[in-house]
Amino acid sequence: MLSGFITHPDCLRHEMGPSHPEAPVRLHAIYDHLLAKGLLDYMHAFDAPLATEEQLARRTRLCTFGKS
Repeated sequence: MLSGFITHPDCLRHEMGPSHPEAPVRLHAIYDHLLAKGLLDYMHAFDAPLATEEQLARRTRLCTFGKS
């Protein structure tokens, strides 16, 4: 059974600032490490689907619930 590797090219454009852990350089480092260790041979790559408007709205409601 293969493990899944889920990402999307848009993730490489997600810039949250130099000290934030969600950074394109981190994604490159993870991918390079998996490649160097030969682990990508045991993974099935998937492109993450884009979120629907409904999913984005639900996320916004969950993040703002209980905040004044």
